[in-house]
Amino acid sequence: MKFEIYKPGQGKYARLIVGLLLAGLIAYGCSSLREYLRNVGTVLTLGSQTFSIGQLIPAVLWLVCVVAIFFGLNYPKFADFLIETEIEMGRVIWPTRRSVISSSVVVIVTIILMSAILWGVDTLLYSLLKLVKIY
Repeated sequence: MKFEIYKPGQGKYARLIVGLLLAGLIAYGCSSLREYLRNVGTVLTLGSQTFSIGQLIPAVLWLVCVVAIFFGLNYPKFADFLIETEIEMGRVIWPTRRSVISSSVVVIVTIILMSAILWGVDTLLYSLLKLVKIY
């Protein structure tokens, strides 16, 4: 395994975002593991600084995972997928603000009208069932 970037300059933002999200997720997990192992005994002393298992294991695990993320993001099939994803996202035609607002208004008005219709039908059926003394 080479410690180099596969197709540098391509899919830069997609790889960066995925890498940072994965590293953050792993950092959160390692932080939780550190809290879980907080009271485990001392392992290593360097000068006046002592390190416990609760500090060493999560740090080493995070470092190993970051290296694995680097190699995973530069694995040809996955890197090509991220490169193609970034290219496709560049081709997307994003709706304008006005279009989003008008579509949202249509959806909200439709929901309000459907709710009123269903409330009316429900009230009518309830009244009919009460009139017939079924309910």
